[in-house]
Amino acid sequence: MFLSVVNPNLLSSARMAASDAFSPLLMTIRSPFDTASSMIGDATGLAAMKAENIRLSEENERLREWYQRALALQVENQALESLLNVQLKPELKYKTARILSDTSSAYAKSLMIAAGETEGLAKGQPVLSGEGVLGRIVELGDHSARVLLLTDLNARIPVVIEHSNVHAIVAGTNGKEAFLTHLPEDTQFKVGDRLLTSGFGGGYPAGLPVGVVSKVDGTNISVEPYADTSRIHFVRVITNAENPNLHIK
Repeated sequence: MFLSVVNPNLLSSARMAASDAFSPLLMTIRSPFDTASSMIGDATGLAAMKAENIRLSEENERLREWYQRALALQVENQALESLLNVQLKPELKYKTARILSDTSSAYAKSLMIAAGETEGLAKGQPVLSGEGVLGRIVELGDHSARVLLLTDLNARIPVVIEHSNVHAIVAGTNGKEAFLTHLPEDTQFKVGDRLLTSGFGGGYPAGLPVGVVSKVDGTNISVEPYADTSRIHFVRVITNAENPNLHIK
């Protein structure tokens, strides 16, 4: 120590020689600790990565749920907007209802809707899709109702041919199309003629779009309804169908 104080450089060579001699031993002793430290760091890093992956997976799952909800809302909004194709005057009251199920069979054509007597519906009220007349209510519950479609074999709707003002009856066939009955003699038709409700007989207001003439075979006049049950999710039920006025878009 005295020599180190008096002349620090005197023992420098000896210190360096000792360091060189013990360096491999120190490295050997240190190696397990470095390895353990590295393993702990790696384990910590893996745990952090795993936790981050779990977080990202949960976030992606939430995003997928939100995306599906957004798509469902978009479809629902489009379905509701389609109801506005037939524009009703403000004095005409109606209820909007979701379709619950298609209860059609080979012997009857009908739908169930999610509205009933509690929502102000009654038997006989007309039901519209976004394209035109769908049918009328024939059975009623507290919160549901059955709609008889205009294509049902028992359905009858008084109509008028738009271009000629000729009156007739649209009758269902239990198929995809209907046909015209009670036609005046020598009535001239052509494919594409538009049919509207006449308002006669009560039940259906005048001026509602029903369908078009799709085929003319002598006295057999086929009608293609505007309403397509395979493409609708919501309907409008007219709740004050006595002498209403409609404006058709």
